Amino acid sequence: MEEETALLQHYVDLMRIRLNDNVRVELNTDVTDPCHLYVAPLVIISLVENAFKHGVSSTEPSFISIYIQATEESIYCEVSNSNFPKNDHDHSGHGIGMTQLKERLDILYPGKYKWEHYVISDKNIYTSKLIQVPQVQNKVI
Repeated sequence: MEEETALLQHYVDLMRIRLNDNVRVELNTDVTDPCHLYVAPLVIISLVENAFKHGVSSTEPSFISIYIQATEESIYCEVSNSNFPKNDHDHSGHGIGMTQLKERLDILYPGKYKWEHYVISDKNIYTSKLIQVPQVQNKVI
């Protein structure tokens, strides 16, 4: 988990360079030290990439909030972002990334995860929560 959270921090730092001042980005992590949990590479970052792709407007105030918690028993990830629904003429994203993430989770963690994702339409917020009971480090997935 330490490597995964470091990757997320680097990714967020890089993305902040590209954003204008009307976008607020928060990354908070609460990972036990030492953490002996292992999560498959690039699982969590898929949720973060999705937030940057679909939750940032160049003209409207926007936000992305990322929270990662890892204990000795489980991993919890919550990513919330502003929601800017696409119109019928915008074909820039077709949701294939989240479909692929679901398939990957089903293969890697069958019956060992819960993923909720929803829109709070009256507040224009998209939230994705991933809770998993991961494999112990050194175990081959």
